[in-house]
Amino acid sequence: MRNFTSHRLRGRVDSRAEWEEMVRRGEILDDSMEDEFYLRRLDAGLFVLQLLCYIMVEISSSGVSQLQQRVHQILNIRGGSVKVVRHIMR
Repeated sequence: MRNFTSHRLRGRVDSRAEWEEMVRRGEILDDSMEDEFYLRRLDAGLFVLQLLCYIMVEISSSGVSQLQQRVHQILNIRGGSVKVVRHIMR
């Protein structure tokens, strides 16, 4: 467990019991909780990225050339490419 007199919390936490109570309430995340929270955020971000790529692929393969051109244009403006989308989809 992190030292309850951490530099970020000096002046806020007076005792170990208070520290543990703040952790229990979720006001402070201990190291393992921080890691889990970070991994959940990464996982959620990857899911959203994959979903957006899937939507772009569906739009591009709809058979409407104007939509395909627009997807390519947006990717080019943002510095992306079909190759990157393909890599993410794999």
